[in-house]
Amino acid sequence: MPECVAYHDVAASIASQSTYSYLALNSEELDTDGMHDPASNNSRITAKTAGRYILTAKLRWGANAGSYREAVFRKNGSTLLAGRTLWPNTNVAWPTTLSLLADLALNDYIELGVRQESGASINIEAESGLTPYISAVLLNDDVYADIYHSQNQAISSGGLWRFVTFDSELADADGMHDPSVNPTRLTIPFDGWYAFWGQVSWAANTSSLRGIMLQVDGTEDRTSGGHTNTPSISTPWLQQIFTFIHLTQGQYVELGVRQATGSNLDVEFVSGLSPVLRAARLAQLAT
Repeated sequence: MPECVAYHDVAASIASQSTYSYLALNSEELDTDGMHDPASNNSRITAKTAGRYILTAKLRWGANAGSYREAVFRKNGSTLLAGRTLWPNTNVAWPTTLSLLADLALNDYIELGVRQESGASINIEAESGLTPYISAVLLNDDVYADIYHSQNQAISSGGLWRFVTFDSELADADGMHDPSVNPTRLTIPFDGWYAFWGQVSWAANTSSLRGIMLQVDGTEDRTSGGHTNTPSISTPWLQQIFTFIHLTQGQYVELGVRQATGSNLDVEFVSGLSPVLRAARLAQLAT
């Protein structure tokens, strides 16, 4: 099975700037398909087998309370596919993770980019087993849905979760989504374990919190994962969620968001980036 784990064994200094710096990865723990070269173009994880991949990254920023930290996955040197923005708001070392569930063609490559605008350079720290690492694994199951919304969605302010509507599909061979009937839902066609990945980009606003979660069968006390954060400067920013859930046929999952700015705030449409919800059955896991 194609899989790869690559990392960097020295700290990387990241300048304060609005552009992304793409991290070198000079070492490997695992690489069964020649996906990474520690010496040449070592920022890249390259798909040597076309298919559907789960990619994850973990890294830790050095202590600094200023501004934001952002990590992204970029495809083929130009296209952002995933991102996560965090706001430390306190002077401590700050670990973060990033994930992506996506189809990759033969020789597509993924890089991990980071940026921060604190006014000073900050290290991406190096620690064995922890930071910075990228993992990639090819899935071997065809049950998959990839849905998105093709315009901005206004999210009302308040503590209640609002569920994102999806009007378009890139993949849905098993009828998990209907753009006209219950367009917030992905409905499970077969029993089993599923990977779910959702992502939104919020419009710029510094007030109060933003949250993201996944909900099963419309019951808030069955949420999976979820996190809430508060921005410190006014800039568009990315939230995502990634988890595994065991489900039975007919259950459904929705992507929930919330914000408390005191007025409507858009989840913005960004092609290929927001808002997106994807689900893939995991044939590797026994049911």
